[in-house]
Amino acid sequence: MEIPKIALLVILGQIWERSENRPVNVDHILSEMKLNSVRNNPYRTKMKLNSVFILMLLVLINFSHAQNILFPDLSGAELLDAVQSNYTPNLILSYAEARDTLYSKIDVENDSVRGIYTTYAVFLDPVQDPTSVLFAGGINTEHIYPQGRGATDGTPAYRNMHHLAASRVEVNQDRGNLPFSEISDNATDNWYYKDLKISTIPASGINNYSEGTSQFFEPRESVKGNVARAMFYIHAIYRDQVMAVDPTFFEEQRQNLCIWHFNDPVDNSELWRTEQIAIYQDGKENPFVLDCTLAERMYCSSIGACMLSTRGMHRDQDSFHVYYNSGTGCLVIRNNTNQTHAASLSLFNISGKKIVSEIKLVIQHTEDVSYAIDLPPGTYVVTCATEQFRSRYRIFVTN
Repeated sequence: MEIPKIALLVILGQIWERSENRPVNVDHILSEMKLNSVRNNPYRTKMKLNSVFILMLLVLINFSHAQNILFPDLSGAELLDAVQSNYTPNLILSYAEARDTLYSKIDVENDSVRGIYTTYAVFLDPVQDPTSVLFAGGINTEHIYPQGRGATDGTPAYRNMHHLAASRVEVNQDRGNLPFSEISDNATDNWYYKDLKISTIPASGINNYSEGTSQFFEPRESVKGNVARAMFYIHAIYRDQVMAVDPTFFEEQRQNLCIWHFNDPVDNSELWRTEQIAIYQDGKENPFVLDCTLAERMYCSSIGACMLSTRGMHRDQDSFHVYYNSGTGCLVIRNNTNQTHAASLSLFNISGKKIVSEIKLVIQHTEDVSYAIDLPPGTYVVTCATEQFRSRYRIFVTN
């Protein structure tokens, strides 16, 4: 379903101004976004949307963002050209504006901003300058693709919010221009968590720590995929620029980034973040967040396969009931509707790696259909697509 961009602007404006319960001024929104070319659109109006209408529209938007494969027929240089042509933002905020926007409108949560690598948090007083307040509290801005490796000061890459993140100052300094890598625990020089920097292996909660040596930096486990997709983005969008500065920097970490991309799939918060950034960057999201197969096709073809994000695919989830029968060794799909459905199912492990692709089934009304497959104990995700709906189901396999 396609939602007109002008309608999206109105909705986003309402969300933007809802805390003060003000009517939406679409002229103001368009001006802020520098989209003057659509200000004369006949749909433009000033309105105050009630909460029910907002909820309905947000549901529609959610359905409209089910993930699709981008440029499925392209590869190599043609695929890179398509990504650059369609996702390079022409409008980017100044660096000062980008930081303030990121802190005050996108990454603020419960009145605080947290560092990406350590979750160290600083309270953000909404009436004060965001960047100044956070810096006084020990947080500054990390360039995930480093300035010294191609995201050079004064260029669009330097201020592109898709790879900017809050970071504890000391951790940002220690990371510097280092490449990302997996670091063995015994080789780690420093461990970072909240306001801690320690030199010994943590006794507990080790996955919450980022790690560093004099040569490499390893983010905490839960943001590794986010970091990888930010790296893919800058390397693709500004390929010539970053390669001219350091032609080997990306390649030496590419394999680890691919593994992180597959093992830490996109979640709703990462998707929400790229959509919010796009509001201020010419409407251009990070395509590697929108389509996990893009990294697979451009960088990671020899490493694995990924699971498409299923945000917006939860509609009609009760139409089918899906479970695994360990006694018979079968995946069972029950049709709870009053219709016959031709369905295509795919199966993924919890890391997002595809196990079985496009199982074609015709499922009659109230019928149980079994598909024989030997699954070891664990958690799995089944995606199901019919002409009427798309859904996903989490199943648990026990002995």
